[in-house]
Amino acid sequence: MKVVIDTNIIISASKSPKGAANKIIELIDEEKIQVCICTEILNEYKSVLSYEKFKINPERQKEILVYLEKNGILLKPKKVKMK
Repeated sequence: MKVVIDTNIIISASKSPKGAANKIIELIDEEKIQVCICTEILNEYKSVLSYEKFKINPERQKEILVYLEKNGILLKPKKVKMK
């Protein structure tokens, strides 16, 4: 199954390794789901992970992003013309 992971899940999983959101990470590790990412999504993850209120140190932020890049499917979104 292919999924896009909301930033809330990324933050929750990074803050609570035994929490419910971390089950998503387990599914990725078990290759039961595939994370779909694109440059825009990665930029959003990077931005949100760096919010001071989450207190995630820069090294941990980088680990999370590398993990997602390594385990994700990089897609290039198509532009949609609006009528």
